Amino acid sequence: MVSLVIQHIEQPKKIIEEGLYRKSGDLAKINKMKTEINQKGPKCIKFEDKEEIHTYTGLLKLYFREMPEPIIPYNLYGPCIVAAGSPAEIRSQMIAQVLGLLPPANKAILKLLCVHLQKESD
Repeated sequence: MVSLVIQHIEQPKKIIEEGLYRKSGDLAKINKMKTEINQKGPKCIKFEDKEEIHTYTGLLKLYFREMPEPIIPYNLYGPCIVAAGSPAEIRSQMIAQVLGLLPPANKAILKLLCVHLQKESD
């Protein structure tokens, strides 16, 4: 689901939209899409150009908010904070060690999300 929505958001005319993740989408439409995905799976999403892009970014934000466990699991939160606060000369190495402990699915989603957010910020 994450990959499909990100691909849609990254279409050239959509990714330049101002406030891509700051502005809220239509909550009723977001909840309707969520229900359809829960019932039929992510392939059921019908991406329509007339749909406001913030509805799709809202769907993505809702997905991450409602995950049973965050992308960086609770057991890695402490080590992640320690790594981020470590001296600059060892920070990258420590962050890499923490990321190496992520479950493969979490690592893939985090990588996809980081690449996407980098594109969005350019």
